[in-house]
Amino acid sequence: MMVAGLGAYALLYASPYGLRVLTVAGGYALAALGFQIVFGLGGALSLAHGAFFGIGAYATGILGSQWGWGFAATFPVSLLVPLLLALLVGLPVLRLESHYFALATLGIAQVVHLLAVNSPGLTGGANGLPGVPGIVLFGWAVPRGLPLAAVVWSFVALGGLLAWRLARGRWGRALTLVRDDPLAAGTLGLDVGGLRLAAFALSAVYAGAAGALAVHTQR
Repeated sequence: MMVAGLGAYALLYASPYGLRVLTVAGGYALAALGFQIVFGLGGALSLAHGAFFGIGAYATGILGSQWGWGFAATFPVSLLVPLLLALLVGLPVLRLESHYFALATLGIAQVVHLLAVNSPGLTGGANGLPGVPGIVLFGWAVPRGLPLAAVVWSFVALGGLLAWRLARGRWGRALTLVRDDPLAAGTLGLDVGGLRLAAFALSAVYAGAAGALAVHTQR
């Protein structure tokens, strides 16, 4: 019903400003889906989600604006870089529990923020990255307005479908048990650490994708 309502609004009622807001909201909706995996299913309050969003945005933005790469080439990079960072930092921080884990991920977010602001030659610093190209798919430069909103929400739909299938499958049920009772999950033979790491890494992929969509739609 919600998807049908958004589609009807976009097709029949939305002004150019409304379509712009809808496009921006799509990127954040994708990021929220990723946060639902690590926090909603896994029960881990990750405060590094915004950092992964920014890393995905910078990865695709730098390659697009400074190296001339197209969206089809940069988008996979915006998924891979946050994934690798999540796997790297997830191994130690996921050993922490409750608010200690949250504080550790907050520290990661602050480090990423400081690096971004204090590296103007690479990231543009506080002024951001100029000249990031728009989304080009199969040689078609997606124009602003309804086409761009449709492309962004197509990514949201794909991400939502994947998250829905994972949540209702064996992996999602196992992760929910880890959230509710880690000790019971361990006694049942579940890999508690591996499940948490997978949820953390997958949420980073979602955040990176959302960041890529955000930076390529800021024209």
